[in-house]
Amino acid sequence: MAPDAIPLSVTTTPPSILPYISNLLGWTYFLCWAISSYPQPYINFRRRSVTGLSIDYFLLNILGHTCYTLSSLSFLYIPLIRTQYTQRWGSSLGPPTVRVNDLAFTAHALFWSCVTFTQFFWWGFARSRAQRVSRFMKTLIAACIALILLTILMVLVFDPEVLDPATGAYVSGWQWLDVVYYLGHIKLATSVVKYYPQARLNYLNQSTVGWSIHKCALDFTGSVLSLVQLGIDASLTPGGLRSVVGNPLKFCLGFVSVGFDVVFGWQHWVLYPEGGRRKEGVVVVDDEEGRGLLGREEEGGEGGRRNTGVYGSLERAADHEEGGAAGRDVRK
Repeated sequence: MAPDAIPLSVTTTPPSILPYISNLLGWTYFLCWAISSYPQPYINFRRRSVTGLSIDYFLLNILGHTCYTLSSLSFLYIPLIRTQYTQRWGSSLGPPTVRVNDLAFTAHALFWSCVTFTQFFWWGFARSRAQRVSRFMKTLIAACIALILLTILMVLVFDPEVLDPATGAYVSGWQWLDVVYYLGHIKLATSVVKYYPQARLNYLNQSTVGWSIHKCALDFTGSVLSLVQLGIDASLTPGGLRSVVGNPLKFCLGFVSVGFDVVFGWQHWVLYPEGGRRKEGVVVVDDEEGRGLLGREEEGGEGGRRNTGVYGSLERAADHEEGGAAGRDVRK
């Protein structure tokens, strides 16, 4: 070697550990969300009752997870959708941040939502006559399906996609990517709406008995982990955190789920910790192991059989109020 030669040192950038952390978080949140599907059907089976549950919640869950499954499949395995994604957002944004664990979660949740929904009708479990699909929910589901069909029609018949001939980038028009995005919007909308009937039912019953708080705790954990994974995945793409705009569904779902899980936790541990309430001299006690919210029937007097559960107790309270009012009218 010549005296004035300077040895060259070859430096290599060590591989980032972030992709491995992302995979670990992704499959951990999948396990949390997957396991959260099991407590509710198990509780229903153990109680032999679905009272205390909102049927609207599970019907919207089926619609939402169907849309989410189709959306995840499209982003992962349909080349046309991935190409249109790049055309719309540019190659600098990187590929879609949808992962296989997203698909695994939503397909699993769809299956168990269907199983739980059938428990209202085909398993012979006790349920209240008031537990039926509301008219508002029927209208909402019909509107969501109509929106999907209308978007498909716009892609097929009306304004076709327009690309810049110089760059091949998306300029305007309708693409199949729009159908996939509308599927995601419907999933987000159902997630915002579906929690309300259950929260309201808990408020009306002044109890969370029948509703699995373990499901909420696991859902909360999975939601936080999914948001962390999304942030890591976005940081690894060329577009950085801007790539979150390409997957707004996962971002918004995480925050919506966290918000409502906090509400359910507040109801369970703070507002209605005893699972019952006292109203007009009638103590409403919910026995999860025995009769559930609907209650068992016991022999009454001339009136025949009477219900001892929440609904029966509230009905007796209402009858007591009506009887007292009638007595006051007679004395007048």
